[in-house]
Amino acid sequence: MFTLGSSAVLAVECSVYDRDLALDPETADAQLQLARGPAARVTMNNRVTNLNVGVPSNRLVPFAAETMMGRERTRLDVSRFAAVLDQQLDGAVSGYAAQLRKNGAIIHSSSKGWARRYREDGKPNVEWSADTRMHVASISKLLTAMAFTRLLKDNRIGVDDAIIDYLPAHWKKGKNIERITFAHLLTHTSGFDTRTSYSDYGFMKAHVARGVFYPKRRDPRDDPNDQDKTETGIGVEAYQNMNFGLMRILLPIINKSIDKNAAIPDSQWDEETVKHYESYMRRVVFEPAGVTGARLARTTDTALAYDFPNTMDGDDTGKLTCLAGGAGWYMTLNEVMNILGVFRRSGLILEPGAARDMLDAKFGIDWKIQIRGRDYAYTKSGEWYDYNLTANDDLRLQMEQAAVLFLPEDMELVVFANSRVAQPGKYLVDLVLGIYKAHVETTNR
Repeated sequence: MFTLGSSAVLAVECSVYDRDLALDPETADAQLQLARGPAARVTMNNRVTNLNVGVPSNRLVPFAAETMMGRERTRLDVSRFAAVLDQQLDGAVSGYAAQLRKNGAIIHSSSKGWARRYREDGKPNVEWSADTRMHVASISKLLTAMAFTRLLKDNRIGVDDAIIDYLPAHWKKGKNIERITFAHLLTHTSGFDTRTSYSDYGFMKAHVARGVFYPKRRDPRDDPNDQDKTETGIGVEAYQNMNFGLMRILLPIINKSIDKNAAIPDSQWDEETVKHYESYMRRVVFEPAGVTGARLARTTDTALAYDFPNTMDGDDTGKLTCLAGGAGWYMTLNEVMNILGVFRRSGLILEPGAARDMLDAKFGIDWKIQIRGRDYAYTKSGEWYDYNLTANDDLRLQMEQAAVLFLPEDMELVVFANSRVAQPGKYLVDLVLGIYKAHVETTNR
């Protein structure tokens, strides 16, 4: 149990700054009308940062639209898929690493291009490999979901139980917070709809105090003349880092590592919850997979984010401990791959049946997609980007992307890239999934 004598061991830092575009259920109708969009743009040092690191809801086939079809199964033409994947990525991104495994064994691995370019100081360029470390952005949510699902099971807490009893006692709980469940957080249906992706401690505390809508209602921030009306409230999917950021607050309270009544400053709450989140992730997710190098900060050997084609120096994402839970982990492709295999098959993180249930419930993933018959793919995308308002977004976008796919035939596929894909508006996960679907064949078994 945390006591007042404990000393904080880390400073919570962030390379982003705050702007609050959230709804206040108490005063929503009196608020200014705010521009619609998948993410807020936040002016910072004369540039704009876009922190939408998820997958827009207009992509792919939503879970609710799936149907079961006969007994057809899929078989991937691995050699053709691998050849086309490398062909499509080569020359279309600053650099990349890709790997496909079956039953944990590598059946394709490739990398090309630059993780870091040192043209400004004359040092050698650093080539990509499966051991290059990169900020994996929202892949962090998938990893947090693994840990949090395990946490709930170990503590015999149901996913449909309310979160309110595990929030810090001194936090004000706004309207309808008592209705939010763990499943709501894990599926981005909590009603928190800030139109930003911030999740620092003070931001989350303020929005819990603000409350959420229930039942759902027309979003008052929309232009009243816009025919594309949207809804907000509990049960409506709204991709938010805050949903997973709250898990690092809830985790040590559930584990009884911190008393929810602890009379300590918010700065210490912030530091201690990050510390306990990181420790739990290492014990429950990383160590069972033999992963020792994952960290919440960039180092000098970490890939930088570039525009494409490369015209600017690489962008350093920095330290993102304030976003712990929803983003911030720096990992290698091999490390992510090792975790996926252990999670799916070993029983060391979750039992295989529980792991499949977690994916079927869409905890920590973006989409469950029917490939053929009874076979499904589960995808998670991580995207982090930064761009200058005065430049052409498609040309000056500095971006890090990661795509994780759980595939039929006991396969996992992971691709890292440190720029946008050459085609404007094309996301890495869309490109990779499209190539996969074009090279699967139907069998009957």
